[in-house]
Amino acid sequence: MLMTSSNVTCIERERQSLLAIKHSLTDNYNLLSTWSGVECCDWHGVGCDHQNGHVVKLDLHPPVSLNELLTNGGKRLKGELNHSLQFSGSLPGCLGNLIGLKVMDLSNNTITGVVPSSLGSLTELESLHLHNNRLVGNLPLSLQNLTRLVTLDIGNNFLTGRIPFWIGDSLLNLSILNLQSNKFTGKIPLQLCQLNALHHLNLAQNNIIGTIPRCFSNLNGMIINRVDLGYDLGYYEENILASIKGIQLVYTRTIKFLTSLDLSSNNITGEIPDVLMNLVELKNLNLSKNQLKGQIPRSIGNLSQIESLDLSMNRLSGHIPQSFTSLNFLSYLNLSFNNLSGAIPIGNQLQTLVDPSTYEGNDGLCGPPVSRSCKRNNSLHNHVVKNEGQDDDEGLWFYFGMGPGFVVGLLGLLWSLYFIRRWRVAYFEMLENVYGWLIVSILVNFARLKRTFF
Repeated sequence: MLMTSSNVTCIERERQSLLAIKHSLTDNYNLLSTWSGVECCDWHGVGCDHQNGHVVKLDLHPPVSLNELLTNGGKRLKGELNHSLQFSGSLPGCLGNLIGLKVMDLSNNTITGVVPSSLGSLTELESLHLHNNRLVGNLPLSLQNLTRLVTLDIGNNFLTGRIPFWIGDSLLNLSILNLQSNKFTGKIPLQLCQLNALHHLNLAQNNIIGTIPRCFSNLNGMIINRVDLGYDLGYYEENILASIKGIQLVYTRTIKFLTSLDLSSNNITGEIPDVLMNLVELKNLNLSKNQLKGQIPRSIGNLSQIESLDLSMNRLSGHIPQSFTSLNFLSYLNLSFNNLSGAIPIGNQLQTLVDPSTYEGNDGLCGPPVSRSCKRNNSLHNHVVKNEGQDDDEGLWFYFGMGPGFVVGLLGLLWSLYFIRRWRVAYFEMLENVYGWLIVSILVNFARLKRTFF
């Protein structure tokens, strides 16, 4: 697909636009020294279509391999050289003139300013990487025109406003959406649930509020196993930065196998929707550092492909579901700093996760690998239950015995009075004396009251 100068000549308007881009960027390491002359298709980071001459690739992200870094006999440290290789400056509006562009990768630079609305003219664009720059402001509405877009990677900037609803309404081919580490506010738009091809969604480290949409269960890209991104760019290696297993990893050739949902470090409230457990192809689920409450869904064992699960630093309570033992591929688990209680499930893959910090900050948990034993809790519980049972039995027998005892006592008295004459005479004499005493007491008290009031 890419051309050389012997095939088709670079389109002049696009060449002029590239030169304007060069002049708007600060190039401390002179990487754009090749950007001169007539044939722009031979310039560093530029690729053209060999049939029509349109620029289809603009890749100006800093090189990452040591061989690329140590050029011209340079011996500076990799970190220092990486910093020198970053482009700074702002993005000019003439970027919109590259109408045949399919890939734009300007990630890992120090580009400032806003995202130009002219990018909405790049309707052939399939992969857009502006990750790790210093871009500000809202995403321009014109980006909704990029209906062919498969990868939208704009994480690690200073973008503000709400997450645009039109991402879900218009960019229906998205497989990768990374909005991580910006300043987005508001709730997660329900329109994102329409992105059936989405298999990597990263909204971490923003200021998102509200609950996790139940309609996330419609994200078929996280339910059906797919091994392609929907396009093949042989002249560009797709890449994405993701936080997996507690560390930052860059995925390139294996990106098609990355199925991930990361909503960490926001202000999301409510409970974990049980329907989220329908996303059976998830490899990574990170909901840490939010305000989630309630119990961990019992059906979490449905996530049979999960490798990394982080629910730490929330307000989750209750027991750890036994279905955790069904997660045979789980190699990283973090449930720390919640309000979980009870025995930690034992079995299968959980036996290999022996780091006590996995469950740190849950004072109610017991059993390996934490130091608190469940035996003491169980014995105390059994003792209390046993005593409660004994007390209940004693109270029950007391009431059962009181009725028959009263009947037997009454019958014994009547039997004695009937067959023993001396007892019978004494009994009735006592009743007569009591009766006489009561009559006399009533008459005397009545006479006193009469004298007092009359």
